[in-house]
Amino acid sequence: MQAIRANGHAVTHMEHAGGVGVPYKAGEVFPQPAEYAAMVAKVTADWGVTLMFEPGRVITGKLDALAIAEATGDIPQNINFAIKTMVARNFLDANDIAYELAPSEAMLTAADVAEQARQYTVLIECYD
Repeated sequence: MQAIRANGHAVTHMEHAGGVGVPYKAGEVFPQPAEYAAMVAKVTADWGVTLMFEPGRVITGKLDALAIAEATGDIPQNINFAIKTMVARNFLDANDIAYELAPSEAMLTAADVAEQARQYTVLIECYD
């Protein structure tokens, strides 16, 4: 974050995509959401930004494709999902992660959202 700001970028919000993974092979282990939240809180403690999250595959990864296929006659391929506001707020509150509430003032198209996000989106790669 220091390097980004040193290059003249005024970062106030950070969108953390990817979220918690799910195992695809036997023996793969991923952190539980609470462990993940603690790691994010530790890494971003001095950033001074509002964090935004995408939960990642932990929400949809265990989808029972066979049950969906039996119910709909089609195998799910590209799953879109949403998280209820209260679920997200409860998660953030439980992990002492700050966020802001704001009233929705207008309907935005996908293009409008993309244009707004472009103003504060920066690729950050972390290596351990």
